[in-house]
Amino acid sequence: PYLGGRFRVDRRITVDDGQLGLFVWEGTSRAGVVRALLDLARGRFGGRPGQTGWRGARLRVESQRPTRLEIDGEVVTAQRAEFYVLPQQIEVCG
Repeated sequence: PYLGGRFRVDRRITVDDGQLGLFVWEGTSRAGVVRALLDLARGRFGGRPGQTGWRGARLRVESQRPTRLEIDGEVVTAQRAEFYVLPQQIEVCG
């Protein structure tokens, strides 16, 4: 599964399982940012400090101060965000 262009994660994600994938990358240096971007370009995410992933039908993110979130390729700033699955709301043709 790809996110934000050529970046991809190594977690199993499908469009029809009723689950969302949430990947958090926090508290890193500039060198850590470069390492994480290289990992994502190679299809790896996780295994390094500050990189975590969750799955669920409803996910909430809260931080002590506004922070940047990349949501489906767009970057937004928020202090709280909630994501949830709306089953059968989009028809996928293929």
